[in-house]
Amino acid sequence: MMMVYYYGEISDSKKKNWEQQRGTDPYDLFEWKRKIDSDINTIFRLTPLFLHDRIQVDWGSAAYWGNKEDFIRFFDAIGVPEEVNQLEDDKTYAFAYIELY
Repeated sequence: MMMVYYYGEISDSKKKNWEQQRGTDPYDLFEWKRKIDSDINTIFRLTPLFLHDRIQVDWGSAAYWGNKEDFIRFFDAIGVPEEVNQLEDDKTYAFAYIELY
């Protein structure tokens, strides 16, 4: 199984309608996105501890959302603290893991 991990800003409308993102294209969640390289076991174990409201986006993709503070703690926990430089206050972000086939 090959997985890729992305995070990026999501619009207010997607955050308000988070549950309606089920069954959509996971790449369409983001206003902008960045790829993260991390270990699959670390991601699966730690993501639910820091981010919120997991949804199954499509058959091989799931996503969570969080604010800047959530993502600062998440990035530190998964070993990519340099990514916090991309975050802004008062924005909402999503994290998605996408299975490639």
